[in-house]
Amino acid sequence: MAVAFFLGALLFLAGACQGHKKEKQEEEKASVTAATTNASAPDAEIPADVFSTYSNNRFGFSVLYPKDFVEQPAPTNNDGRVFKSADGEAELTAYGSWNMETLGIGTLRDDYESTQTRLVEEENTKINASRIDENNREYTIEGTRSDGREVRIRTLWVDELNISVEYVFNPTRKAYAHYADKIAASLKVNGRE
Repeated sequence: MAVAFFLGALLFLAGACQGHKKEKQEEEKASVTAATTNASAPDAEIPADVFSTYSNNRFGFSVLYPKDFVEQPAPTNNDGRVFKSADGEAELTAYGSWNMETLGIGTLRDDYESTQTRLVEEENTKINASRIDENNREYTIEGTRSDGREVRIRTLWVDELNISVEYVFNPTRKAYAHYADKIAASLKVNGRE
């Protein structure tokens, strides 16, 4: 009888422990889900240690890129750099050039329109939003490619320079989508805001 009582008590405790373990697992799962949701929310702050800074000495500009992206070899003219995610779902291209005005072949608006044409005709992109600010000499373009990837472009015209960042990413990868605004906003000509 004492053995039966002892076994009953042991089974009761085991069941109670199992229930507590299940509650604990559910709490941990909810905590992870909340953390993931908050990290991918558009207004959530991205930790600074997620990014590195690429600086281009030839054209004197810099831009943030995700640390875990792989830096591709520099072109021979050193006008910029491409960074790719290891999974192939995102690519960032940062580059500089002499602007069309300096070369005597066009204006900021011409550059803006030719970039949209390139996206639509050569890269099969539907333009979702675009904005040109001729006073501040910059433009932004957002679009969706036929493969579903998003495209974000920000271009600055500063003095004789044309500085651009193009970010192409799979929008279903929340971290990549979350990086888009931070990357675009980080583009700057060094020593100037």
